[in-house]
Amino acid sequence: MLGRLGRLLAGRLGEERGMALVMAVGVAATLAITGGSLVLYSTSNEGTANRSRADQRAYNLAQSGIDSAVSQIAARSPNITFVPNRTSANLFVGLAKTQTFDTGESVTWDGALDLPTSSLFQNYRWRLTATATVPNPTSGGTAITRTVTADVVLSPKVDPVNTSVAWKYILSKDDVAAATCDVFLPNNPSFQASFYVNGTLCLANSSEIVGPGPGDPDVDVVAKQGIWVQHPAAWIGRSRNVTSVQTGTMPRRCRYRTAGWDRVCNNAVHVNANVVTTVPVAVPSPSANFSGVAAVASPSNLLPCRVASGAYPNFASGSTFQLDGGDYTCQNPFVVDSAGAHPPGELSYNATTRVLTVKGLVYFPGNLETVSGQTIEYRGTGAIYVGGTYYQRQTKLCAKRTVSLADCDWANWDTSANVLLIATAGSGTGGNWDPQCLNKLADGGDNSASGIQLDQSSWFQGALYADGNTNICLQNFSEFQGPAVAHSVVFGNSVQYHPMPAGGLVRVPFGMPGIPVTEYEVTPPTNYRG
Repeated sequence: MLGRLGRLLAGRLGEERGMALVMAVGVAATLAITGGSLVLYSTSNEGTANRSRADQRAYNLAQSGIDSAVSQIAARSPNITFVPNRTSANLFVGLAKTQTFDTGESVTWDGALDLPTSSLFQNYRWRLTATATVPNPTSGGTAITRTVTADVVLSPKVDPVNTSVAWKYILSKDDVAAATCDVFLPNNPSFQASFYVNGTLCLANSSEIVGPGPGDPDVDVVAKQGIWVQHPAAWIGRSRNVTSVQTGTMPRRCRYRTAGWDRVCNNAVHVNANVVTTVPVAVPSPSANFSGVAAVASPSNLLPCRVASGAYPNFASGSTFQLDGGDYTCQNPFVVDSAGAHPPGELSYNATTRVLTVKGLVYFPGNLETVSGQTIEYRGTGAIYVGGTYYQRQTKLCAKRTVSLADCDWANWDTSANVLLIATAGSGTGGNWDPQCLNKLADGGDNSASGIQLDQSSWFQGALYADGNTNICLQNFSEFQGPAVAHSVVFGNSVQYHPMPAGGLVRVPFGMPGIPVTEYEVTPPTNYRG
């Protein structure tokens, strides 16, 4: 019986009819789940990719908004005439700040002014912000936005237009006393130069200030405490009338030889001018901030030479450097740092061609000298600020010449392209410094020292500035063309002045004393964030 039951159970358990259906259903379910997962995964990836592409598109559009802002600002003008503390609204007024596209995309930008911290030259920095919006690729989703910020710095224009009346004169700030000569011409015939003397102007021996010839700039003589013609051979305007003579009121007008001061300035006292007035034009004496210049100059002791070769200047040293001592190269590219924008600068010399290249604002903490005894040609528009003194002996330092000459091309100085300013803060004592330069013997000696001396037939074509209570001293047959500003300009015997070219100084170096920086150029955006 048990055998029969076992055979029955074995037969029943071995039956497989209907299992195929069960397995088919299981496989189908598995495939359905897998396929659904694949579809869901694929759909999810496509959505993520679309979102990523839309996000990247929004970022690119925001960057293009920054670029659009910069291009519009730059396109307004080759430069931006800037008013200190001007708001960004004034700069950006009239510019298109929003751009839309047929695809529903848009970008909007604006800017905020980050005021500078420099105490000397304003370095204007804008934080530009651009926000782009693109449609969300997911139906019904919120639009995608990206915001990008970037900094744009306005770099001071390297060669600003001359806006200072002071730089048409030989200007003396000294007005020590009415009885002394603050500027003294001892024996200098045919001196065709404009003077602005805050004190007294004196002429002796055969000195003469000559009026302009045809096509020459005006010759204006301003002596706020009077003019003293001390010798019968001395004149103002003998061969040609000067344009104007301007003095103070009585009794400080004109004096001839030993006579009293209360004289009318006319031919009787050897003064001939087209216009005579006792109301001198007001011309502020330019001032310089040497520590401020040192902070923004390039090259300088703070920003030394980036590209250098030869015996280039050691800007970290307070020693004496000879500008024409041998071959050297010192160049700095445009630099933007935490202080703002530093225009490019260069001070290089080729001893074979005897060409000095000067560009931008240079600060040297020591003393400079030019004493090779050769004719040196400088090229470029640049200002060299010197923490010490400048001494030149038996050397001719000339602006770029239009013809091949052994000397300066006095008649064809292009002041729109080649102007060198040398500005000094120190005082020369002993050694090569002439006693008259140190103590102004002509006016009784006011113990003022000199920061600049041109000695022994030196020639200079450019602008000179001596700071504070220091003088510019021209000695021993030296020749000069250009403006000068100092406590006093001291003239030795037989110094010759060459008249300025028509128009005077057209453009001047960046950092020229008394000329505020109001022209700026737009630099490429930096510091992208977002």
